[in-house]
Amino acid sequence: MSAPVWKVLSIPLKDGEGKLEILVQQWKKPDKTKLKLIRLNSELLITHSCFGLMKFIEVSKDKNILHCVVCSLRISLPSSIKTLGELEEYLLNA
Repeated sequence: MSAPVWKVLSIPLKDGEGKLEILVQQWKKPDKTKLKLIRLNSELLITHSCFGLMKFIEVSKDKNILHCVVCSLRISLPSSIKTLGELEEYLLNA
């Protein structure tokens, strides 16, 4: 039996590109404050509204990409964004 999957965050994207859903699989209900400290290259499940999995790709020392494996949406991120909380803040203020 595997642990339940919790939807912990939903981030709307600009320009009608849908939204990102952040999912975590663990036994206890996630603590939202601790979740914001989770590093992006860890085992987070980030999905796009097309139901595609978003892959975190380290491109260079200045830039990273979130890429949807289904619809090929690409979101360029500064490499300074390292945690889920920083990603949320960046996308909400972009």
